[in-house]
Amino acid sequence: MIDSNGDDTAHAPERWVEPLYKCDGCGHVIDAATYDDNTHTVAVVGRLPNPAH
Repeated sequence: MIDSNGDDTAHAPERWVEPLYKCDGCGHVIDAATYDDNTHTVAVVGRLPNPAH
């Protein structure tokens, strides 16, 4: 769960106004509002840098 700035909102749900998620593995930003029930897909709307491992 992230906000439109890419900041984690898991511990501040009141800041999670758009259904955006970030994949910690690849950094893709996923918009859950674009979920297609027929194809079981969502839209990738951006990408954030991966944290250093």
